[in-house]
Order: sequence, then structure tokens, then C-alpha cells
Amino acid sequence: MRLIEFARFCTFIQHLLQRFDPASHATLESSNDCSKPRMDAFGGGAAIITAKKIKA
Repeated sequence: MRLIEFARFCTFIQHLLQRFDPASHATLESSNDCSKPRMDAFGGGAAIITAKKIKA
């Protein structure tokens, strides 16, 4: 499975909003996990995306 860089995906969603629904917004969540108990194997992020701004 290929992973998409979070920031690039946010930019793509912003482009779609600019083109098709400039007054709307989108929210995006991501998580990174691991099947083994490791201290540095977990993380994630969230973003609110509008046609003019990405807040992550």
C-alpha cells in the first residue's frame, strides 16, 4: 500500500474546494500505528481545509 503525504493530500483537497465549492470546508484526520508496542510508532494529524487556508 502506498502512503500519501498528508500535506500534499490537504493541498489536493483545497484545490477541489477552490474549483467546485469555494464556500465549503473539509476536515481530514490521519493516524500512524504499528502492530508492535513501540514508543515511537504512533502518531497522526488533523486539518481543517477551506478554499483559502489549510489549518493543520
